[in-house]
Amino acid sequence: MVAVAVACWLVLPVQQAAACTVPVFRYALERWTPDAYEVVLYYDATLSEGDGAVLDWLKQRGSDDKFPANLEVRAVDISAGPDSERPAALPAIVVRYPPKSRKAETIWWGRLTREAARAVVNSPARQQVARKLLEGDSAVWVVLESGDREKDDAAAKLLSAQIQKLGKSLEPPRITDDDMTAYGIDQTQSIIPLKVSFSMVRVSRDDPDEAVFVQMLVRSEPDLHEYAAQPMAFPVFGRGRGLYALVGRGINEANVAEACAFITNPCSCQVKVQNPGFDLLMAAHWEGAIKGELVIDEALPPLTGVMPFPIDQEIAESTPAAVQQAGLDAAGESSEISGRLLRSAGVAAALVLAAALGGTFVLLRRGKKKINPG
Repeated sequence: MVAVAVACWLVLPVQQAAACTVPVFRYALERWTPDAYEVVLYYDATLSEGDGAVLDWLKQRGSDDKFPANLEVRAVDISAGPDSERPAALPAIVVRYPPKSRKAETIWWGRLTREAARAVVNSPARQQVARKLLEGDSAVWVVLESGDREKDDAAAKLLSAQIQKLGKSLEPPRITDDDMTAYGIDQTQSIIPLKVSFSMVRVSRDDPDEAVFVQMLVRSEPDLHEYAAQPMAFPVFGRGRGLYALVGRGINEANVAEACAFITNPCSCQVKVQNPGFDLLMAAHWEGAIKGELVIDEALPPLTGVMPFPIDQEIAESTPAAVQQAGLDAAGESSEISGRLLRSAGVAAALVLAAALGGTFVLLRRGKKKINPG
């Protein structure tokens, strides 16, 4: 696994190099709107009444006033023309990263059911992460377990001890009155406390409720899937923005401290796309929380009148068992290749830009840290 953590001032245009005093996590919470994931519903010629209801429900989630999700939904009728990326079993839901992320491959696909639709929009772990962020945590560390109890417990124990220590030792942010005014941050209007605090959420790879979330994390970097036997840790901040993954021995005190310092340091670059990380698909009332209208545990609206659709024998035989279990798109080889090329181009561009500006990159591979002077 190669993860590139680019200090945000490295990719900042020279004329904007002066830092504000607002910490990264708070600026991200206040100002960085999550990019919309692409959710595609594939069907053949017609949709049943139940399928149409699921489609309508998904579309409404992107514009919901109280519990919005960062997704854009479209329906594709494969009878109207060929589509090489469509799944074999129809109707189906396909989830892809936001187009802006330049991650081209499919994250997850599954048979169209109301349960699948709800699993795409949210999950218990994602809801827990959102709740902790809205309660004022600077970042929530998501530990993706490997399934090896000894490794997972050791990683979680080290991470828990380190983030508790850092929560006490890192300097609390001191935002100037000028920056409070300039960036519209008004603690008198928001009930979210401004503090340095970290927490942790553990996620099992085998939890069916988290299948979409697991793939969202594992596919965030081109080779993370190669380290399935190792626990992974992703710091999540702002409105559900994940930073690079720490893997196996990379989950150590120094790397955790480095990530937490980046998140709590003053934000030198206010443009989200020029910072490291990727947005997660989550349903949360971010804007309401900022305005003091906090809604944390509201349940997703029900799919009324929609009955679950069983996976029939033909679909079961035509879909690999691993795909049914994990929702992994096993058929999109061409999109996987194109995704790797796009991601490689993005990393290369960042490296070139940073080299031009000067500075330091931190590269993490299987727990090894290498610092290359610019």
